[in-house]
Amino acid sequence: MTRNPSRDFKVAAPVNLIVKDLGIIHDETPRCGVPILFGALAEQRFLEAQARGWGEDDMAGLVQLWEEASGKRVGKA
Repeated sequence: MTRNPSRDFKVAAPVNLIVKDLGIIHDETPRCGVPILFGALAEQRFLEAQARGWGEDDMAGLVQLWEEASGKRVGKA
């Protein structure tokens, strides 16, 4: 499944910003003694999007990762 450029994910919170913030959280949680199991998973998905060149896209564009994995496209009913 290829990325569909016709959908508009207007940038409100770019992937690069979320990656930065998740990195800070990831670095600080051991010091605080707080486990973040799903935070680590989220960080990996955002890093994957960044590696695909989607860093300047809005974080909502990550839906494309799950669309690709499922072979389904999210849209209006």
